Amino acid sequence: QILAESGLLTLSNDKLFELSAFWKQYLENPNPAQIPYDLKSTKPQSDEKARATRLIHQHNIDQIDQFTKANECTKFHLFYLAFNLLIGKQSDGHDVITSFESHGRQDLNNASRALGLFSTALVLRTKLDDSITMRQLLSSIKRDAEQCIAHQHYPYDRIIKDANINPRYSFNWFPKYTPPKLNGLEISQESYLNWQSSFDLNLHCYTQDEGVSLELFYNPDIFDASRVEVFLEQLEHIVQQIVADVSRDVSSIRLYTSKTDDILPDVKDTFSAKIQQRIDEDFYHQAKQHAQNIALSFFD
Repeated sequence: QILAESGLLTLSNDKLFELSAFWKQYLENPNPAQIPYDLKSTKPQSDEKARATRLIHQHNIDQIDQFTKANECTKFHLFYLAFNLLIGKQSDGHDVITSFESHGRQDLNNASRALGLFSTALVLRTKLDDSITMRQLLSSIKRDAEQCIAHQHYPYDRIIKDANINPRYSFNWFPKYTPPKLNGLEISQESYLNWQSSFDLNLHCYTQDEGVSLELFYNPDIFDASRVEVFLEQLEHIVQQIVADVSRDVSSIRLYTSKTDDILPDVKDTFSAKIQQRIDEDFYHQAKQHAQNIALSFFD
């Protein structure tokens, strides 16, 4: 009834054409970034449920709140940007296409009296150029999210079919839940423990009294658990870099964290001697000098 009252139960052909035209233009010539897999799996995704979690404590969130207020954005925009940068840096890609959920109540008449789920899946596209600043990207994500939500009544399956894409990554933001007050009823919140993700990576952000809880659901057939934990640490590190200096550009964002420092070479280290020739040429030279040595060895 509410959908009918709002004119959303059936859409006219003109309205569908308008919505379709927007999405086709917005997603024109896609080249989606894709993070390299840890594992090579030829089988369908298993039923194993996999997730990694991390809590950003409230004292850090207070600083984030000051940042979002000063830059006229929300934590949704900030964390979404950080997630896109993580994907871009991990994939070395510049066209990050992700899925996100809109609550779907923006165009409903008397939505406050309606109980039920009206959310709809949408696609957000972020183009990462090394010279673009965090301030510009925040403004772009804010504008694009508003435009996507304004055209949210075009079916998701038709959006991705028309654009010939299949988003591998998803982002969802969940504000702190406040139960409604209903006479004679006591409302409580229950968790739905279905962790399996239909995406390669699906980030859920929950606002809580303790801070912001990050839950990253992932496909265990292609990503190693230890790497996904590093993803979350890197995500928080990216948020900190944006908050510290919103004028910094994409090229200055770093993924180094306390965990990666232990396994990656020090970027400040330099070679003791200047390399005089290409590596393949040097290899060929060494092969000629030591032709009797074993070149490759395989172990069981």
